Amino acid sequence: MRIEPDLSGTAVVLLGSFNPKIFQPFWLASHGLIPAAAAESADISVVHPEITAFSIEDQFSLSVERGRLSMDRNVAPFIVIADLLGRIFGDLLPHTPITRVGINRMVHFRARDEEHRERIGQLVAPREPWGDWGRRTSSGSGDPTRRIAVPNLGGKGPQRSTKRIVSSQDRAFKQNRAFD
Repeated sequence: MRIEPDLSGTAVVLLGSFNPKIFQPFWLASHGLIPAAAAESADISVVHPEITAFSIEDQFSLSVERGRLSMDRNVAPFIVIADLLGRIFGDLLPHTPITRVGINRMVHFRARDEEHRERIGQLVAPREPWGDWGRRTSSGSGDPTRRIAVPNLGGKGPQRSTKRIVSSQDRAFKQNRAFD
């Protein structure tokens, strides 16, 4: 059975040292990376010495800060952003220091009911490797708030933190639980 995602996309994230001011639609067009018409129709959110962010409809979104660049695309073929970044940093800006590269694939599936959602979940992220925690999470008895171990930098080894980590998903989960 093939399950098609409702939404999907890919993002490439680069860490390094960037000059956000130069990353503008017309700069890309002037170097033949995008058509001039695409540059003219770009949705520019901000251009500033510290950050530039814009999107070109049906092509990509770009966000550049001094230490981070992120380009994402929500329509296939996703390789377009890798090609574009390769041309930018391989041909135009080869001396830009890039220290880390991340490629993130995102998909969102709509399940017709809870049973279908559980089947998808088991295919994508089986609970068994997580042992007791996976079983508690599966049954709904897992505690959505967690305590974390924080290393003691004073040389005494790891200690139990009193900080509670609660994510926005956990809060939404608590608010929407019909069986509480």
